[in-house]
Amino acid sequence: MSKIIMRFLAAMTIITVLAGPSYCGKEEEPNVKTIDGEVVLTDREQSVLTVKWLKSAEGAEKQEYRERTFSVPEGLKISKDADIIGLMDIKTGDHVIVGYEERSEGITVRSVTVKE
Repeated sequence: MSKIIMRFLAAMTIITVLAGPSYCGKEEEPNVKTIDGEVVLTDREQSVLTVKWLKSAEGAEKQEYRERTFSVPEGLKISKDADIIGLMDIKTGDHVIVGYEERSEGITVRSVTVKE
């Protein structure tokens, strides 16, 4: 009888250890959105990047361009190919993908990638 209880307790311990990390202390993944577009403006002094992209509504025949201006945080690693570049290296007309997060306190840029 004690062997059955010991096996039961061992099995419950293993289940608890394996199941625990799936919900304990797990942080929420940020809801990062992306814009794939063309650089309209870079303001190096204000650390600002304006991007335009073609927005099409689902089921709609009409497409329109949209623009959004992003404040690029100091120290953000901007990538081009395998290199890390600065905001000053981005030019009007460059193709970029901007990863950002919208929260109640505003927009936070998470990544900027310059495409060829």
